[in-house]
Amino acid sequence: MLLLVGCGSSLGTTDAVDGAGQGSGTVLTVNFEVTGDAAFSGSTTEGPLSAAGSLTPISCPEFAQGYLQQSDSADGTVTARIFSFPALLASDPIGGATVLVNVGVFRYPGPGTYTKRQLTGIPGEVALIVNGTVFSPNSDNPDSTLVIEADGSGSWTFPHLEALGSGENRGNSISGTMTWTCHD
Repeated sequence: MLLLVGCGSSLGTTDAVDGAGQGSGTVLTVNFEVTGDAAFSGSTTEGPLSAAGSLTPISCPEFAQGYLQQSDSADGTVTARIFSFPALLASDPIGGATVLVNVGVFRYPGPGTYTKRQLTGIPGEVALIVNGTVFSPNSDNPDSTLVIEADGSGSWTFPHLEALGSGENRGNSISGTMTWTCHD
């Protein structure tokens, strides 16, 4: 059972059928390989995917296109798109860890490779939250990369994320990858 939260995914719960999402609409199979102070590895299934703010189903190529930003212009012209990876809040731990993802691209032109300077959290900072500890790229390490393919698959590589805040985990770090495949 997976609780879905975030832009680009529907809100609610779902049980994926056979891990590939057959019969469940468009789903993402997400794999994590994380080393360091909050190491874990495992996979989960996210979906069915829907248009941001609605329950309208979307396909894998539609997911890869991101969603329209609400326009500020008087004539209603859309000025930008946003790609936001769906936040993952698994009711069951992923490899023993509770995980939340906050990564995306503002002014998203479409599928491609995006470096740390192009990444944003929607809302807030780019982060991988593991067991309640927020890990985020620091200014000294520009190597975090998000790759979005036209078929809706992709990866996020983070060679060094540091724990934020003033708690007992401050200064801890993690490295790793999150990869996903999209299934219609």
